[in-house]
Amino acid sequence: MLCLPKLKLNCAHIRTIYMSEAVFAKKYEPDLNDPKTLELHKLYRPERVTPTEKGYKLISTSRINKKLLDDPLYIGLRRNRVRGPEYTRLLDNFMKAVTKKFGRDTLIQFEDFAFQNAYTLLDRYKNEYCTFNDDIQGTAAIVVAGLIATTRVTKVKLSQSKIVFLGAGASQQ
Repeated sequence: MLCLPKLKLNCAHIRTIYMSEAVFAKKYEPDLNDPKTLELHKLYRPERVTPTEKGYKLISTSRINKKLLDDPLYIGLRRNRVRGPEYTRLLDNFMKAVTKKFGRDTLIQFEDFAFQNAYTLLDRYKNEYCTFNDDIQGTAAIVVAGLIATTRVTKVKLSQSKIVFLGAGASQQ
């Protein structure tokens, strides 16, 4: 369960907010004529994802360079990114504003945050907000789901299985 049991959140009513330090995820545009896509569309209920325009970020604290600052089409703040206590205050204020606006059952995904920030943020907010970082928690969730599915197909208990893991994954920088 992605939600924190301590917060007693109902995952069926979760609204998702994506935050990115790097590249914002592309807007989901399903082909509703495809039966498989239609089923996924119903399952994941993208209407619960707060929409943004393709390519835009809700918040960006990634590095900024001169080329970007000089780009007339750049719509962000034309200043160096915040770090340290100012960064922490920015995110604290964002977290409070999101839950005030959308409710305590809002899942906030930290997408493509710098490795050192990702763990710090998950730890900082774990007891107060419903947060998720795909780079850190997503791989584990998929592995566990795969292992559970394997036991159902093979009828072999996990404790009786031999499992080999190869590679550290992208988040082990």
